[in-house]
Amino acid sequence: MKNPIIKYPLTLGIIGAICAFALAAVHGITAPIISERTAQAALKAIQQIDANAEKVTNVTADYSTYGDYDIDTIYEIETGNKVSAYAYQVSSMGYSADVVMLLVLDASSDTIIGYSTISQAETKGGNFGDTLLSSPLFAKQFAGLSFSGVDSIDYVAGSTAKVTMAAVKSGVNNAINYHVNVVLKGGK
Repeated sequence: MKNPIIKYPLTLGIIGAICAFALAAVHGITAPIISERTAQAALKAIQQIDANAEKVTNVTADYSTYGDYDIDTIYEIETGNKVSAYAYQVSSMGYSADVVMLLVLDASSDTIIGYSTISQAETKGGNFGDTLLSSPLFAKQFAGLSFSGVDSIDYVAGSTAKVTMAAVKSGVNNAINYHVNVVLKGGK
C-alpha cells in the first residue's frame, strides 16, 4: 500500500486497537486484585474502628441506589446477634484522585462510630492532603460525632488541604444521607 493517506491512518488504527486490547486485558487481570485488597483494607479498618464487631457482612448486593451516593460497598456489622452498625466505603474526588474512605455509623443513633482512609493519592509532604489523611488525629475527630457535627471536622494543625477536606466531608455526608434516607428506612 503506497498511498500515505490510507496507510498512516490504517496503521495508527491498528496500533490503537492493539493498545486498547492490551489495556483491557491488564485491567481484567488487575481489577479483581485491587478490589480484593481494598476489601481487606476495609475489613481491617472496621475491626480497628469497632472492636466489638462480631460479624461483618458485605450487603451491597441488597441495595440498588448506593452508586448515586458515591458509595462503593456497604457492610452490616453485628454485635450480639444484632445489627449494631453499618460501614460505608465511599469514594470522593480529592485534589489528585479519589479519596476512598470507610465510615462506620451506628445503627440505632445518629452517631459516627469511626472513620478511616482506605486509599488516597493526594499530594505528599508539607501541609497537603496526604498529611491530613494520614494523621491519626484527623480520623479521631469522627469518633462519637453526631451526624449533624460533620461540618465541625477541622484540619489537622498545619494542613492546608481544602480540596481534600471538601472531598472527605462530601463522602461522609453522602454516606450519612444514604444511611438515614435509605438503609434505616428499610429501603433497598
